[in-house]
Amino acid sequence: MFRFDCIRWSCLLVASFSIAASGCSGQTSEATRFGKTGKVSGTLKYAGAPVKDARIQFSSKENGVAVLGTVIGGEFEFEDPVPAGTYKVIVLTPEEPQPMDGVAYVPPKYLDIPLKYRDEFNSDLTATVKDGEDNHVSLEMKP
Repeated sequence: MFRFDCIRWSCLLVASFSIAASGCSGQTSEATRFGKTGKVSGTLKYAGAPVKDARIQFSSKENGVAVLGTVIGGEFEFEDPVPAGTYKVIVLTPEEPQPMDGVAYVPPKYLDIPLKYRDEFNSDLTATVKDGEDNHVSLEMKP
């Protein structure tokens, strides 16, 4: 009888550890981790013209989230849903290709991304993401 109870408790213990471990596997969706989320896409312009190539970051101190996307031809879309909330928007230069041996490097000029918008403390761009919606954000940088 003692042996049967020991086996039964061992099985229960193993089962409860398995259930707890599956909850900590890191395979949670954004909705589970953050609650309310929405899809985000939008446009980015500088002085009325679409920004050709950039990276865009939505950053929120409120919920501790930063989301990075790519702007191509003035348009962007985040792949994954973004937690609902208000975000500070920062516009960064695109990723630069790796230097090649024997080729002189000339840093590109990003005239359509003013320094003000590359800094989270100075950028005045904001965006609000609403739960369960397809959020379209129109952003305009001024010279």
